[in-house]
Amino acid sequence: MQTIVEDRRLPVDIDAQPVVQAAAALKPTVRHYQDEIEREQRLSPELVEQMHAAGFYRLLLPRSLGGLQADPLTYIRVVELLAEGAGSVGWNVANNGVGSLVTLGLPDDGVQEIYPKGHRTVIAGTAVQGGGQAVPVEGGYRVSGRWTFGSGCHEAAWMLGSFQILDDGQPRRRDDGGMFWRGLFPRAEVEVIPGSWEVSGLRGTGSFDWTVSDFFLPKRRTMVHAGVPLDNQWGALAGHHLRPAGTGLSRAAPSAR
Repeated sequence: MQTIVEDRRLPVDIDAQPVVQAAAALKPTVRHYQDEIEREQRLSPELVEQMHAAGFYRLLLPRSLGGLQADPLTYIRVVELLAEGAGSVGWNVANNGVGSLVTLGLPDDGVQEIYPKGHRTVIAGTAVQGGGQAVPVEGGYRVSGRWTFGSGCHEAAWMLGSFQILDDGQPRRRDDGGMFWRGLFPRAEVEVIPGSWEVSGLRGTGSFDWTVSDFFLPKRRTMVHAGVPLDNQWGALAGHHLRPAGTGLSRAAPSAR
């Protein structure tokens, strides 16, 4: 299931797309796990395996990175169907999609590290500004911080977090006026804070706070935190523009590094 849409056109029948049909077929299973998901505050490992097999965690990645390169309508329909089974499942798949797009703004060697051949990468973390502070060191930064809403942290391989860079104790400001950068942290090397996600709904998203302390973050895993949360580098990946039929609009325009 590596190709689900033509390169230049949105599908006429969204529900006929194989990945959408896979989501519809899995919905009863998702519903079966709903009580367990909410009780355990994480997605069932057995369910996660089925989601990997269906390609839900690779929806928005370009085919060159092992993704399905889904168009926006197909992506939204998959999320919708999964959310009908359990809201937390739809939320985490949607959140992973946002994180996937954001990570495409990393330098090329960073992208290849996050998405090696045969990867099963899941992105969690916090896409909004704030949470961390960093000091520059040779080859990267030393980062400390605490971030909220780490949706999907139990399934993730990488955590996305935003931080400021301090020069002599003062926040660095970029030429465009921005003051935040983003970084990718290995999930195995961050601390998830138990008890920091107690809510009446969507407990199963596992949206716990998470933290790092004096963590070395190499530059290849950092990028500017641009003004638009979904800024990404599709335009830098040859052959990966999708546009709606009959329009001159690209699926995604390249953003500045």
